[in-house]
Amino acid sequence: MMEIKQVSFSYFKKGPIVLNDFSLTLKEGEIVALLGTNGIGKSTAMRLLSGLLKPQSGEILFEGKPLSKMSDGEKARKIAYLPQRSELPDLPVEEAVLLGRLPHYYLYPSIEDRRIATEAMEEVGIAHLAGRYVSTLSGGEQELVSIARALADQPSVLLMDEPTASLDPAHRQSVHRLIKKASDKGMAVLLSLHDIDEALRLADRLLFLEDGRIAYSATPEELSEEMLKNIYGVNMKIIEIDGHKAVIEERI
Repeated sequence: MMEIKQVSFSYFKKGPIVLNDFSLTLKEGEIVALLGTNGIGKSTAMRLLSGLLKPQSGEILFEGKPLSKMSDGEKARKIAYLPQRSELPDLPVEEAVLLGRLPHYYLYPSIEDRRIATEAMEEVGIAHLAGRYVSTLSGGEQELVSIARALADQPSVLLMDEPTASLDPAHRQSVHRLIKKASDKGMAVLLSLHDIDEALRLADRLLFLEDGRIAYSATPEELSEEMLKNIYGVNMKIIEIDGHKAVIEERI
């Protein structure tokens, strides 16, 4: 569905290379976790896939078509991007979610657009907040509004940069369920994560970024302690709890 081919990127002409010979593929209905140390380029990769940044070399394809050849409207209809700190306008929640339909209508939203936005709020569990202004919501509730807005777009690809970083366990579980639902509907989901355990619970495939490229690609079953040591430079143990893998760091 979406493919990055040997992309290189730097924010400045003579600055350090952030991504170099970077390649990955996203398939329909797949959840992929992008992991690595702080500042390694995960957020940059997300912005490249969203079309907000353009690579210096290499290419990004959506369904075989270069992303650079797609209009802004076409990209907005096909790819939804949730940055780490999503800025929401201080509107009633219903209107904020309806903004997700903006790439699909001209001038005014239709009854169908409003129906889709309402369904997105119901799916996320925030329908009861429809009349509340965004500024009156908690951080976790605002994150759910951002996700509802992205789902209202009905994209083919969902890019989420640290979607649960500031959430409590209850809201985190809500977001996990939504990610699984999006995948079940056929969306390709790319998550930028720090938490390896979260990636093991959610993702079909784990990609570890190092030196500007994917150093390891592994399913949860294939993940090894050696991979983790090589990427993070610390010893970690992979254990199994109730049939699921988890990672623990060595005791200091």
